[in-house]
Amino acid sequence: MKELLIIMLAVMPAGATDVKPVQQDPPPMLMEIAVGSFEEEVDSVSSKLRRLMWESRRESYGRQINNAIATRDPDAAQKALDGLVREYPELKKQEPHAIEYHQGNIAFWRGDLKSAYSEFDKAIKALEQEYPNGVPPGGQYSDMNASFLSGLYFSRGATQMHQGQFAKAILDMDKAISVSPKPIAYMQVNKCRALIALKKYKEATESFELAYKIDSQWAMNTKDKSLICETLAKNSFQPQPCLPPGKE
Repeated sequence: MKELLIIMLAVMPAGATDVKPVQQDPPPMLMEIAVGSFEEEVDSVSSKLRRLMWESRRESYGRQINNAIATRDPDAAQKALDGLVREYPELKKQEPHAIEYHQGNIAFWRGDLKSAYSEFDKAIKALEQEYPNGVPPGGQYSDMNASFLSGLYFSRGATQMHQGQFAKAILDMDKAISVSPKPIAYMQVNKCRALIALKKYKEATESFELAYKIDSQWAMNTKDKSLICETLAKNSFQPQPCLPPGKE
């Protein structure tokens, strides 16, 4: 019996950031190990030290990738990812979804939307084929793995939105929202944007209000809030984040 295990090198989903750092939920790496094999192994002092050094070095690359993406520096992120793969080539075989996720984010912030979509889509299809019924629930890492898959759907949706494929983007946003183990405001805000582009103002209002209920500060500080509110107001809608101060 096997269970998914997350390696925590968190990186932001494509298109998730706004005026403040996004919640660091979607973990980008998955691998399978036999349950209990790690805990049951009796390590010597030297093997523990080697393992800790390996993990520390690997996590350092993860932080470099994350920081580079957060500061919109895809070249630095690519350099860190190349270093990670060069030093730990087994990751390409053990965790291809993670590498594709990172690579997709890098391509997204380079403006190469075609490549970004390809990377996210490849990872999603592989996981959907391996887990046709979704991430197995109830395991120690089930929530983290669900967050990872949610982040992939969101990233693919954000890429489609930037390509003007708003209807397809909403389908992926909905999948991301349904898979996520907890509600996340930026997913609803991005869905709202896509719905506005399709002139579905009632549904857009509902998504913006949901974002506000999840995280009022995020919704109120959305960089294009004034444009969203103006567009919705012209179509007779006024969600909570658009109300005057003290009345929301």
